[in-house]
Amino acid sequence: MLDLKLFVSSREWANATLAEIKFFFPEYKQIVISITEPDNYPAELDHDEEFILRLSFHDLTSRDSEYRHQLPNCTFFDEKNAEKIVSFLKIYMVAQLSILVHCEAGISRSAAVAGAILKHYTGDDKLIFSDKKYTPNMLVYSILLKALYFGDP
Repeated sequence: MLDLKLFVSSREWANATLAEIKFFFPEYKQIVISITEPDNYPAELDHDEEFILRLSFHDLTSRDSEYRHQLPNCTFFDEKNAEKIVSFLKIYMVAQLSILVHCEAGISRSAAVAGAILKHYTGDDKLIFSDKKYTPNMLVYSILLKALYFGDP
């Protein structure tokens, strides 16, 4: 049976959150999904690079995608990004797993990724959607959830 611990953080607090995860759950495999803006440098994380998936896309929604042709310099979350997450999870899925998902603010993109992972593996994403500190990006959530169900890691 899968024992999944999922954490959402901002870029600023990612290392502190990682330290807490390692302290409180040392027996868990720890992986990180690091999301940054395309024009920003990668987050400096105190973790083995092998266990970090680095993604870079703007915090754009389905409403923004209607104007995609007017936003040529913007990077949208897409099926390729979703497949990278699905593949990463397939590699590291173990009985005791902790996942830290961070983005720049820890509110939208990371919350969407965490919500989709929770929905797929536990059947319940209320931890994210009922918490007022999160505003999950529904474009990210829907594309990733579809990939998780059809990619079936």
